[in-house]
Amino acid sequence: MREKTNEEIQADIKKLQGNLKTEALETEYKGRPTLTFQGAGKPFSLGTTKLRRIMECEVQVKAFLSKHQG
Repeated sequence: MREKTNEEIQADIKKLQGNLKTEALETEYKGRPTLTFQGAGKPFSLGTTKLRRIMECEVQVKAFLSKHQG
């Protein structure tokens, strides 16, 4: 049985990460509401101020993701 190349291992990792769905859970930080995103990668949280700013730029965010998704 042959060993996998580094490229094959990286491809396997990407497949596994793609199968992990990100979830947004309503949480709290110092008494303030936040959304915590969990999935493939390190969890992170955003509060209402940052989430509002992101939503105000929804069109630009979608265009950016569309341009840079591989």
